[in-house]
Formats: sequence, C-alpha cells, structure tokens
Amino acid sequence: MARNKKHDDALLEQALLEASLQEENALREALDSDPFLSKQVEAMYRGNRDKVHARINKRLGSRRRMPWRLAALAASLVLVALGSLRWLLPAPDHVALTTPAHTAGLATLPAFTPSPLPTETLLPTASPSPTPVMTAIPAATPTPQPTATPSPTPETRTWQGSYLPILPSGYQLQGVADIEGGATARYQGEDGQQVSFTEYETTAIPAALSGGSYSYHAMDSGIVALVHQSDEGTSITWDTLGRTFSLWGTEPLDTLLGYVRSVAPVQGR
Repeated sequence: MARNKKHDDALLEQALLEASLQEENALREALDSDPFLSKQVEAMYRGNRDKVHARINKRLGSRRRMPWRLAALAASLVLVALGSLRWLLPAPDHVALTTPAHTAGLATLPAFTPSPLPTETLLPTASPSPTPVMTAIPAATPTPQPTATPSPTPETRTWQGSYLPILPSGYQLQGVADIEGGATARYQGEDGQQVSFTEYETTAIPAALSGGSYSYHAMDSGIVALVHQSDEGTSITWDTLGRTFSLWGTEPLDTLLGYVRSVAPVQGR
C-alpha cells in the first residue's frame, strides 16, 4: 500500500514538473515579447529564488531527492503569478509625441468693397389741385381739393455681414434681407441672371429645398459643399470659419463654384 502511494506521489510530482515547465516556457515566450515586463519579472525571480529554495528544503527535511526540480517548479509558479500582474498593471506608455502639422484653411482672400446700394428715386411731390374759382352763387361754398402727401423715401439697407462674393461687373446689388440667424444679399446681372448670397452668424442647417436633387462637391480648399440643383437654379451650401454660407444662382454650376471660391472678407470689417 505504501509502495503504491510512493509511486503515485512520484507520478504526481513528475506530472506537475512537466506541466510547470510547459507553463514556464509559454510564460517566458510571452515575457520575451515585452522587454519591460520581462526585465521586471527576471529581477523578481532572482530575488525570490533563494528564498523559495530554502523553504522547499525545510519542508522536505530528509526527502531531498528532487530539491532542484521542485525549486524550478516553485519558481515557475512564481513566474505564473507575476505574469498575471500583466493584466492588473497598466502597460507602460510607448506613445511617440509629435508636433501636429498645421492644417491650412481657406486661402487668404483679397479685400472686397461691396457694390453700393442703388440710390432710390424719390417720387415727385404731387402738385395740389388749383382752388376753383368762386361763383356768384352766395349759398355755395367751394371745397378745395386736399394736397397730396409725398411718398416717404424707402430706407436704404446696407450689407452688415463680414463676407461677400466677388461677382462680375454686370451684377448689381438689388437688396438685403434679414433671415433667421443671418442675412441674404440679392444680385441681378445685365443679362437677367440672378445670384443670392447668404451668410449665417454661426453654423446652421438651412431648410431643405423641395424638388431637384442633392449631391456633394469637394472644393479645392478641401471643404465638402452640399449642392442642390433644380430647374429654378443651383444652391451651394458649405461651412467654414465657424459659420455657414450659401450661394444660389441661375448660372451653371461651374460658374457658381467660381463665385464660391471668390468669397472674401468685406473691406473694413
């Protein structure tokens, strides 16, 4: 009975040693791929090897048949325990800090003085009707015609935005209108072509246009614009400089994109 127990103990020790050696080899391969953790574990192994060896010798007493093999087993268990620290301790940072490259925005646009508003033509003051000649009839008192009140001069609006497109000389500013969150300037050319430029105070989402079709267009500056085309005209909307711009016109898309690229700060703003 005792012989069978010794035999079983020997088989168990042999199995444990083989399993521990396999675990040790696998752990060493994992540690070799991480130089930082490998050096740390190796230092801890050397520092604890003698302590573990002495404790094993004390436990074995007279059973000193396999002290060094059991020391290797204990050391491998230490390595396994230390390897588990890899999942508990954060890995050291190996991030290489670099200076971010400067991202160029829109090219510097030339200064532009917007076209002046056309001078409103004053309506002529209506001449009062002449007082009728009094007749000899004593009881009749003629009623004079009232004097017509001249029409008030309409208020002239100027562009209060910070940017405007540079249009051909044939275009004239027809008017400025306030919209929710911005303003719109309307132009008309000598040939009847129309252009409207809208500048919002911040980034905005204009209302969707009915009919037609939407598409995206990547401009030379890297900005992607939303294009809407219909039978009535073409609208181009884009975001830059912390705000939203929109340009609508009846000319071809390529011509309108040229007007978009010409948008420049208003001189003095």
